[in-house]
Amino acid sequence: MLVVLEKQFQVLKSNRCLRFELACNQVLVSLLFSVGLSNGSVAIASIGESQLETQETWKAHDFEVWTASYDIHQPQLVYSGSDDCKFKCWDLRDGPSKLAFQNTKGHAIVVCCIAKNFHPFVAGLVLTACMHNGFSIVYINEDKTEVIETYSKHESLAFGADWHRDKSFHEGKRNSTLVATCSFYDRLLRLWMLESDLQDSTQWLTFGLLSPAVHL
Repeated sequence: MLVVLEKQFQVLKSNRCLRFELACNQVLVSLLFSVGLSNGSVAIASIGESQLETQETWKAHDFEVWTASYDIHQPQLVYSGSDDCKFKCWDLRDGPSKLAFQNTKGHAIVVCCIAKNFHPFVAGLVLTACMHNGFSIVYINEDKTEVIETYSKHESLAFGADWHRDKSFHEGKRNSTLVATCSFYDRLLRLWMLESDLQDSTQWLTFGLLSPAVHL
């Protein structure tokens, strides 16, 4: 797989990173990450020269935070889940971040995943972290599932992954998507671009990979 953009970062050395999500703040035009930490905190971080730089951190849960996800339609909101069996929502407009609501009922075990990670613009494309098998881009259409791309440059457990939610990334005439992936024990974050040309939807239609209703 040809990677046209790739960077590697050490993730928040002071605490083990369990999960991260990637979001773009359209106002600041910058990449902002939500990070779940093993000490029960959630952190908001941005990209520095060689590592993530913490912008804000707060105590969110009593135990490890396994998921910290941005609301796709309201990027000022972050959802978190933990070993304490609580699901919470935080409003980033108030700092340190304000608890918008929490749900402590109906979760008998750890809250470790909030939503499937579909591509923000291309229907049916899912980004997956596959533990010992690296990362995969999978197309799902009813009963059909096909692996479109794989990424295996992490040397530790593939544990967290997310899409960049902007259409502006492209290499020459290629219209691709920026992907962020992180691994468990080495606490590394890598940024890379899809090899597939998402602009060429006619080719994807030829192979039956996209619905004709999808326009990029």
